[in-house]
Amino acid sequence: MSDAAWRGFAPGQRVVVRRRLVDDGAGKLFSDVLALVISVDDDGLRLLTDAPRQVAATEVYVPASQIETAKPIPPRPVRPRRP
Repeated sequence: MSDAAWRGFAPGQRVVVRRRLVDDGAGKLFSDVLALVISVDDDGLRLLTDAPRQVAATEVYVPASQIETAKPIPPRPVRPRRP
């Protein structure tokens, strides 16, 4: 996916975004966000987190300057409920 391809994401699309973190000395330079797209503009992505086993979704804004790579992913699988 090209550097700017994330600008083509549609609202409601499920994506994974790798973002650069500010170096805090802890050695962690990247963080992945698994989410649904809320909105896209030239400044970045507004996302609603959608990670497995997550209790509550959280709105996250990822500025364009922090997006290392991003790609669409399939919808969350539907699991049958236990009786």
